[in-house]
Amino acid sequence: MIAPVPGGEMWRDQRSFHRGYIPAGGIAVLDHRSEWSALLEDPFALFDLFIPVSAIDQVAREAGRDRITTLHCPLEQTNVDPVMYHLAMSLMPLVRGELPSTLLFVEHVFQAITLHLARAYGGLAISETLVRGGLPPFLYKRAQDMLLSDLTTEPSLSELAQACGLSSRHFTRAFKASSGEPPHRWLLRRKVDRSKELLRIESMPIADIALLCGFADQSHFTRIFRRVIGSSPAAWRRMVLN
Repeated sequence: MIAPVPGGEMWRDQRSFHRGYIPAGGIAVLDHRSEWSALLEDPFALFDLFIPVSAIDQVAREAGRDRITTLHCPLEQTNVDPVMYHLAMSLMPLVRGELPSTLLFVEHVFQAITLHLARAYGGLAISETLVRGGLPPFLYKRAQDMLLSDLTTEPSLSELAQACGLSSRHFTRAFKASSGEPPHRWLLRRKVDRSKELLRIESMPIADIALLCGFADQSHFTRIFRRVIGSSPAAWRRMVLN
């Protein structure tokens, strides 16, 4: 739940299993082999996410663990999960249309969600040795070249991972170990760096720079630039050129 719900009742296969208050951050893991229904007495904000079994299987397989058959999240009690709440909230600007969807970012959050579910509710234990070490230099350069080859389009995590001969999850961890940040954030900073070069060309419109650097529009570019640099592109240009 994104916001608390004062009252309501939920059923599984026509049998009631929860009645009453649901707090913000409340989570329920529902098996789609059952029939679910709910009566919520007040307005509510719910983030509904479908996770295929294959995604959980992949997490276990990459960790060298047995297949996870059940996610243990008792429905008869209220389960509050701050991690899932904040992961869901990180996607809300995309859901509301306030920011354009970027494939790298969405895949990154999806990976974090599936890993958290497997660890918190599937009992998955991951050895620390699995998350150490970065990409070999030649693979790190290959990934960088793919990300920078055309800023107006971006490869998916699966494409980057395949080029490096790794699973998507292992690639993300190794790339972060090498660069200090996940691929989508690294690429965002490179886009801002390129935009700073173009902003030095006084005659080039900021709207054109935004598109050339892979931003959805000037508004999106301005928000990201201000977040990274601390000022708007126009203000930064005036400061540099003056």
